[in-house]
Amino acid sequence: MGNKALMIIDIQNDITKNYKKIIDRINQAIDWAVTENMQIIYIKHNNLSPGTRTFKPDTKGAELVPEMKVVSDNIFVKTKANALTSEEFTEFIEKNGINEFFIAGADATGCVKSTCFNMTKAGYSVHVISDCVTSYDLKKLDEMYAYYAKKGCEVKELKDYMEGADRPVDDRLARTGTKWRQSMRLDGFGLLVEDMGKMIRFYRDVLGFEIKEEENTSNVYLIKDGTLFLLYGRKDFEKMTSRRYEYIKGLNGHFEMALYVDTFEEVDETYKRAVENGAISVLEPELEPWGQRTCYIADPEGNLIEIGSWNKPYEEKDLTEGC
Repeated sequence: MGNKALMIIDIQNDITKNYKKIIDRINQAIDWAVTENMQIIYIKHNNLSPGTRTFKPDTKGAELVPEMKVVSDNIFVKTKANALTSEEFTEFIEKNGINEFFIAGADATGCVKSTCFNMTKAGYSVHVISDCVTSYDLKKLDEMYAYYAKKGCEVKELKDYMEGADRPVDDRLARTGTKWRQSMRLDGFGLLVEDMGKMIRFYRDVLGFEIKEEENTSNVYLIKDGTLFLLYGRKDFEKMTSRRYEYIKGLNGHFEMALYVDTFEEVDETYKRAVENGAISVLEPELEPWGQRTCYIADPEGNLIEIGSWNKPYEEKDLTEGC
């Protein structure tokens, strides 16, 4: 066998039913990996937390889903998000000299995320098969693809791997060259606002952003936690671009801003304080199946804001997220 492996993470009966949208491609990936002489590895999660209802050892929910092809006995159990915490798994890959992994499975925001992060950190070569990965929250997938790439993973669709690892996902990017892709960085984001004073008061007084500008300004330029945050008057932007734009009134679902706090308790406290001070309540705090406590509010012009936590400091949240 070669030093490459296809690893399918947590495709078990208790995982999100969204797995059904990708199971055919996972089986196709398994067939491809067999022809490429790869090791086929299946990772199963067991939840040992008291009172848990899912992934309990020796239950049907912890079994691999019946629709998936099982072509090897390389099935390893983990009890934490990061697959490398399974001693049997790490012994197997060390014994077989495996240093390159193709990743499929779930959850994109939990166990897949933690495993990819820790594998690249450990020096392994990691390829995420984007259309063979799913999540409880499908809206998070694009965000997670970007995260994997930022942490050093290659992210491509199955067809691109099957047609050749050296072929770029998009031939238009190949014509522009690697230098162009590497020179472009995400600098920040901005909101085009109607009532600048009201929006400044909200982000400064309700959410605690350190905005220094006066409320009658036309442009707020703020570096928030290393990211550019911009408030720009709609009329000023229209004047600059010589165009008119359409704007939605009330709640809109075009995008969200994600804010992080260190503990579950802070999620509840921040949500309560924000709503008491004028934020629009969209979703009260709740613990999601993937282990994150989250809630949603909206600013005065209807833009969605998520406040969430993995119940650990920001600097540690990517190390061992739970399933």
